[in-house]
Formats: sequence, structure tokens, C-alpha cells
Amino acid sequence: MKTFLKWGGVAILLAALLLFVGCPIGEDKEEEPPVVEDPDDINESGVDFKSYTGNDVRAFWVRNSTSKRLIAFRGAVHKDNILGGIPNNGNLHGIQKSSALLNGSQEFSMILITEDDYIKNKSNIDKNDNTTLLTLQQNPFTRVYVFYNSNGDNSVQYEISSILGGTNKLNVINNTQAINIEVRIGGIYGPTLGYAPKGSLSTYLYVSERELDLFPVFKWYNEYLDIVETIYPMNANNKPWRKPIVFEDGVTEQYFDVQEAIDALNNRSSGVARLTIINNAAQAIRLRSGDSEIKSPTGIASIGVSSRRTVTIEMPKSGNDSATFADSIQIDNYWVGPIGEQVRIFNHEGASNFWLQADYEYYVYVTGDMNSSKEGDGYIKAVVITDVNSEEDGKPVKFELKL
Repeated sequence: MKTFLKWGGVAILLAALLLFVGCPIGEDKEEEPPVVEDPDDINESGVDFKSYTGNDVRAFWVRNSTSKRLIAFRGAVHKDNILGGIPNNGNLHGIQKSSALLNGSQEFSMILITEDDYIKNKSNIDKNDNTTLLTLQQNPFTRVYVFYNSNGDNSVQYEISSILGGTNKLNVINNTQAINIEVRIGGIYGPTLGYAPKGSLSTYLYVSERELDLFPVFKWYNEYLDIVETIYPMNANNKPWRKPIVFEDGVTEQYFDVQEAIDALNNRSSGVARLTIINNAAQAIRLRSGDSEIKSPTGIASIGVSSRRTVTIEMPKSGNDSATFADSIQIDNYWVGPIGEQVRIFNHEGASNFWLQADYEYYVYVTGDMNSSKEGDGYIKAVVITDVNSEEDGKPVKFELKL
């Protein structure tokens, strides 16, 4: 027994010695994974900066590519309108679903202020001081147009441009009472600089760049069609209308009156084609592209008997030009029908890959009964007429872009 204790003590001593010797000072050792600080742990503002990633708890994604930690508000700066905090790490960040703020599908302006400004004004925000709230609302870090889908998977991503947060002030004037405008930079596919709601005399955006190419985009939810509409004003050369801005030496403020873009709307494009599914089949049907089911903006997948559903298909970039888009797109692998009985959509010439033109609406006629024989004429069929010059009923039509 004594021998066992003696050798046991020696073993413990040797283990401790090896542990010390095994990590000599100055020598490289295997790098440990970085510790990711949870902003909730050290957070003077008291706002929830946690990222909600699951479909059941996430409202939508935001990517903050700036150097500032931000706090998001729904519609107006008010203590009861806080959607959450957004870290400045450039990663996708999930905003939490809130039954109080997001109680149904809706569009709204997401107002973002810096965490520093929030902390500086927190006592007045908590007291609902109107002067403070109005000042922050009129001078936000930026605004972002958001359409929240209460029933969908909310995989949409909103990006906050890295050039925001500088000392140059861009004053976006939108004195109209009917049109909301999104300002993008570098092209219609570029990141969003900000959002100027209708009736906002001034929206101030602070930027670090001195030269900007502004691309205005009109975007809103069409309740009648249950789609999010997008309109791009076009110039006389049939390219997206744009407004170059420069902050010259000694100039720290510039103006962009959106009325200039509105005046250009006589020539405009949606940048999308519409596919309208008309269900004349015996059962409710669903639409999918490949393995991805296509839902309405309000999250509805099924299209009832004798009902129709319109979906938008965005045009791709035009070659390497990110400032404009192609005037047509070839689509393939679209399926429609009852669950488990979906069939390919063919055009009137029998092809499953076909071209759609921007600003045209195409009608897919779904007929048949899934309980009929697959070998007979009564089974599910889906046909779309793609020839815009066709004399057939239901040919594609150029849709009118209404604001």
C-alpha cells in the first residue's frame, strides 16, 4: 500500500512537470478558435443584439457592413418600436420575430441609428421626449425598405452599405405623397444606401465616399396582386436612370430630389416578368422552381381551384454590367400541380425551357385531375403561351406599371 502511494505521488508530480514543460514560453502552439463575444454580455444600451437564426424565430436577415453597431426601429423612433440591435461584423444577423411589432405581413421603413446615438439619448427616448425622437428620426444612420412575410421562411436579406457613417451629408428629398423610393449605389443591383418614404421632406444619409452614382428604385407591396412591385426609371437610352453626385473640396452636403427620377418615369421598367398561374384543375396546386416551393409574399403556397397567383421573376444582370439588367430570361425546371403530382410547365411549343421578357405577364393554364390516368388526356397539364406576337387567347401582355 505504501509503495502504491509513493509511486502514485511520483506519477502526479511527473504529470504536473510535463504539463509545465509541455508549454514553454515563447514557442508556437496550436491556435485556439477565437472567442466570439456575445454583445448581450457587454451591452450598455440594454438592447438585444442576439442573432435569431431559426426560421421559427427569425423575422428577416440584415447584414451590417459598416463600422457602427446599429439599433433598428420599425416605422418610427420610439422605445416601443425597437426591433433589435445589429452588430457591425458584416455577418448575416437575424432580427427576432415580434408578435407586438410584426403581427402580420406588412411593409415598413426600418430606421437605423447608431448604438452610440441611442446610448447618448437613451434617457430621453425612455421618456418619449418628442424633440429627441423627431431629431433622431429625421437624422437616422439610414433607412431600409422592409417587407415582412409573417408566414414565409423570411430568407430575404437586407444589406447596409459599408460607405455609410461618413461625414458627407446627402439630403434625399421626397416631398411626394404617393411614392416611396429606395436609393442604391453603383447599379440597380448595388447595395442600398437608404430609403426615403413618401412625404419625407428630407432624409439625411451620412456617407464616407465623395463620388456616388445613385440609382433610384421604387418599391412597394401590391395588395391586389399579392406581390412586391419594383420599378426602375429608365433614361432615353433605355438604361436605368441614375444621378451622379460629387462632394467637391469644401462641400460636405449635397441634395437629391427624387422628383427628378419621378419625372423620368415616362420611360420605365419593372426589371421582372410576371408568371400568373391560373388553376383550372380539379385540385388545389402549388408552384415550385426545382426543389424550391414558390410562395406568395404573405407566405401562401397553395393556389385554390378556380384561383390564380402571380409571381415575379427578376431579370439577370446584363453581362458584366451591374448597372442594368437583361431584357429577357430563360427559365427551366418549373413545376406545378398538387403535392406529389406536380408536372413541368411547358410552353405552347412543347419546350420546358423558354424565354420570358421583362415587363410582360405570362399566363400558365393548369388543367386536369390528379386522380385521372397519367397516360390519358385528363391528367394534370400546365401550358404557358410565350409568343408575344401570338394571336392565341391569353398571349403574354405588356403590363402597365402603376405607382
